[in-house]
Amino acid sequence: MLEAKKTKIEEHKKIKKTLKKIEAKEESARKVNAEKTRQLQEKEAKNFQIEEKQKIEAMQEKAKLKAKKSDILKKKTISKKKPLTTKKK
Repeated sequence: MLEAKKTKIEEHKKIKKTLKKIEAKEESARKVNAEKTRQLQEKEAKNFQIEEKQKIEAMQEKAKLKAKKSDILKKKTISKKKPLTTKKK
């Protein structure tokens, strides 16, 4: 009877040890997957920021070009509009 209890206790200890090993492996795999996911998210965030910065720069450049074109057009219209002067004799 005592031997049966001892063997059951030993079996339970072995089962607990194996369960702990399995849980440790699962946890480490979960941590690895979480780390990969975090790295991918960081990479995507950086790429998104770079793309947004490029878009903003392109929009600013377009705005500058439009401003330059409008300035040129204004200068042309101003130079064409000459005031009428009458010569006094």
